[in-house]
Amino acid sequence: MAESNAAITNAVLLTLLPGLQRLGQFLDTNLNGQPTVVCSDDPTEYKCLLHDTLVAPTPAAAMKNAGIAIQPFPTESSQSPSGRQDDIVDSAIRHTCPPNEWPIGKYNILALGYKSIRRISDQRAQPYHKNTLETFVRSEHWETLLRRIGQPAMSYLLTQTSIFAALPNNCYCQITGPAISEQHVSKQLIQQEVLQSLSIRKRPADLTPSSATSDTYSSKDTSPPAAKRRAVSNDKRKSEGYALEPAPTATKRRKKDNSDRDKDRVANPRAAISPSAILFQRSRIFYARRYHIESVMLRNFLLADYDSFKPADYVPDLKVIVDIQMKRMFPKQHGLQNVFSPSVPSSGWLPDTRQTMGKIKYRTERAKKKAAGGWRLRAMRFLVEEMLVLNQKCRSMALLQYYCPVAAIDNAPESAQTNVASLLTSFSSFDQVTSFVHAVVKKVIPLAMFGSTDNRAVILRAMTRFIRLRKFETLPLQYALQGFKLSECEWLQDSHRAHEGRPVRHIAPTASDKQHEILHEFVYWIFEGFLMPLLRATFYVTDSSYQRNRLFYYRHGLWRIITQSAVNSIQGKMFIRMEPAFDSINQENLLRLIYETLKEDKYIIHRHSKVNPANGRMMKRFHANATAPDDIPHFLDFAHEQAVFSKHAVFVDKVVHSSERKDVLISMIMEHVRENVVKFGRHFYKQATGIPQGSKLSPALCRFFYDEMEKRKLSHLTQSDDSALVRLADDFLFISQDKDKSIEFLRIMAAGHPEFGCFINESKTVTNFDVLLSNAQPAQQCQGNDFPYCGFLLHTKTLEIRADYTRYDGDDIRDLLTVSRNMQPSKNVQAGYAIVLKMKKAMQHMCQMSFSDTTYNSHARVFLNIYQNFIFCAMKFHAYILELFLDPALSYRSSSSSSSSSSTSSSSSQNRINHLQNIIIDPTDLPEIVTGIFRAAYGLLHNSRRSKVGIEAGVEFRVYERHVFWLGATAFLKTLPERQGQSRPGPGLGQGSSRMPEFVYAPLRKYLRTKIVDRLEVEEKKAFFKRMLFSAVNDPRNCIMDDIRYR
Repeated sequence: MAESNAAITNAVLLTLLPGLQRLGQFLDTNLNGQPTVVCSDDPTEYKCLLHDTLVAPTPAAAMKNAGIAIQPFPTESSQSPSGRQDDIVDSAIRHTCPPNEWPIGKYNILALGYKSIRRISDQRAQPYHKNTLETFVRSEHWETLLRRIGQPAMSYLLTQTSIFAALPNNCYCQITGPAISEQHVSKQLIQQEVLQSLSIRKRPADLTPSSATSDTYSSKDTSPPAAKRRAVSNDKRKSEGYALEPAPTATKRRKKDNSDRDKDRVANPRAAISPSAILFQRSRIFYARRYHIESVMLRNFLLADYDSFKPADYVPDLKVIVDIQMKRMFPKQHGLQNVFSPSVPSSGWLPDTRQTMGKIKYRTERAKKKAAGGWRLRAMRFLVEEMLVLNQKCRSMALLQYYCPVAAIDNAPESAQTNVASLLTSFSSFDQVTSFVHAVVKKVIPLAMFGSTDNRAVILRAMTRFIRLRKFETLPLQYALQGFKLSECEWLQDSHRAHEGRPVRHIAPTASDKQHEILHEFVYWIFEGFLMPLLRATFYVTDSSYQRNRLFYYRHGLWRIITQSAVNSIQGKMFIRMEPAFDSINQENLLRLIYETLKEDKYIIHRHSKVNPANGRMMKRFHANATAPDDIPHFLDFAHEQAVFSKHAVFVDKVVHSSERKDVLISMIMEHVRENVVKFGRHFYKQATGIPQGSKLSPALCRFFYDEMEKRKLSHLTQSDDSALVRLADDFLFISQDKDKSIEFLRIMAAGHPEFGCFINESKTVTNFDVLLSNAQPAQQCQGNDFPYCGFLLHTKTLEIRADYTRYDGDDIRDLLTVSRNMQPSKNVQAGYAIVLKMKKAMQHMCQMSFSDTTYNSHARVFLNIYQNFIFCAMKFHAYILELFLDPALSYRSSSSSSSSSSTSSSSSQNRINHLQNIIIDPTDLPEIVTGIFRAAYGLLHNSRRSKVGIEAGVEFRVYERHVFWLGATAFLKTLPERQGQSRPGPGLGQGSSRMPEFVYAPLRKYLRTKIVDRLEVEEKKAFFKRMLFSAVNDPRNCIMDDIRYR
């Protein structure tokens, strides 16, 4: 059994089942070689069964949850079994089948589909669903194994272990044991393995030293657990870099110190959620509804939802409002739901500060009790009362009109606004929104709340970044605390105990923890309870498909005019405007077509799960397939077909299927098509033409509908081999060697098909020959030999394909980014690896088989596609690095340290180190990061031929890895600036400009030049490849990349 000791490489099973072994190795280990499991004259299929099948003992926790007694492996094995293999399988099913009323996900999947009245019975379990997995262990080879190991060992395998049958591409199908898709997946183990495979070093989490001032927040949580800090002196804490807050206190503790009273109230800091793990729920500012009176809303945005919770006989009282506001600002101190407690759901959803209103009672016994924090919040009550008064006096509407003027709503009457295109360009810029928010903050929030102008500047800087973030970006709480000095907040200090002339000493660690806890709640409220309601009350925040992830801030009055104009343009035209695909489909014809297609009266929904590693994570996907009752496939055969298009995956059968009747399916589709209601303002509209958009069913129905149209109207054009018709949604591409057929295709499409709601859009019709359309206007012709179609450029003579980068002409590449500013890398993916994942995702679309298939693309075209893809990737890489290095918060400590020690070269070097450790990236790591990008790109190109479509189409990729690396290195050397002389205005930094340090790319450029480019040019012996590589780099078509802005 030497060959059974071959290494197992399936990362999913190795992660979930530490004791995983091959079947032959497992039996040899537990049987000590007696009896012999395999003989020299055994058939090859039997030997493959022992070598390829994997087995692992079922974890004790899973056995306990399933109610199955844990038994050891039988020490003695009988070679003369007392029964047949079928009887042993039936016995195993009878002992492990789940009770009928219990969930089945945690039970032995071999017994799924069976039921028994008694858990242990001599009768055979009754099947109510066909379990095709059992045929695997009932085969003749398992009969042979039974004769070798005996009945006790076979029963142990079927009831106490998890067995996995081998499939192609290192995939497996689970046969026995609890379903691994129902188990908890540890993501970090997979990440570490992938990190090692990408050769990216993982930096320690404790490399960042504390700053010179310990009361300034740094970008990492360097403070140790409170239990350890109490045993360390203050001097030692400072030397070790623990960021503790110095504050004066008495030498001896009083008999009943406040810090002692707070001990029982303060949660264990080790169990509390770290500020770097708390993310602002920025999605709450999107798509806010407009209130009828905007000026009134601005005056009351702090208590916008207060009216819905007050009693009917309530009389306004400032003290009560202050109490409510205090509970919203400090929910943890008042025992309310908050984001700092470990009880927050693991789904990542965090409670909204406004939702605490429903839990606040007026004058309840709990409200009468003294809040946790006691005297620390006493001074804040007066500041909150002052803030509420200032908010009522603030002329927010005048500030809005001053900083964010819009002539369309401030000067002109509403009835005169009809030009929607011009209104869409009247959004407020980031600078305007930032200026307005800063002005409101300075007028409403007292300076004493921040403690100093420097602290307020820190918060305003974080607000500026918050406003400028892209659609899918957010900030952690730790980001807003960067540079905030707690010692300058007098309302948090124990000032009533300090006396003049006494020595200044540190306060107790528990009191310091309480100060930080209250400060975290206050800063969190500034964003969640002040900034976000202010933005929602003032602007409609939305994105655009043209600007990708960039956000636009429209004043509510302006957005109401835009939406009303859009509704007016739809009304009365929905019944006659037929060009768009989803809006032009005839509902009755679609439903009739579906009714004729569904032949069976009943359909079986067969479900299975698939677990595989993807992008450094363990991904679980659940799939469902509908089949006729007589066409249920054998799951092993089905998994074998799916494994051909997968890699390192594990398939798990759900066994228990559901069914749907034909009439139920038809009624659901009819409801989806006919009952689509849209609300605009106060009015409801029912869609009469077309099908609703946004669901998974709509594209399938559209594709199904137009497939039928092709069969009836256009099939005669593609019967010969000289023509082909391609369609993506409602975009048609007709390729033919016969010009007459092309003209006929245009004539048929121009005539239209009212029964299908299909009419050609002549303004978007493109040809490569001269032809007149139905309106007697010549059709638009493509430029040169490149024909554009859905992001592709097809050569009209050779049919070679390359990507169309002209759609990015004039766009800013930074609008495509989603920069992660998470400041706790020890609990998340390492920053360098995160960049590799983002660049891999950016290249994934451009690495598809159409661009890299050498069966119909020449090597010169494939090299050009790879080179342009790497140029685009290098642009995004540079923009991403630029965002990190030019972020004022991430570079805060470097700037503060340089101000005090910028005269010496050693301090400048230390300044660089501090900066780079804040963003978890070192210039010396960039070569390994970029190498990981090249390796990921080659993997995408190489694996594209192994996809389902690639195998069916016979795709080939005949490009060496060294050539991909050379093209990538050359593209990065050309794209990344050699000197960082280029600068751009820093966001929210005033009159200055931000410039990335010149030393950042120096190690990377040296590595790419010496280790990849120069080496391949010397070692490459084939002149053909050298000529193709240099031709791709010097191709004049690369000039289209120069129009993309990325610096």
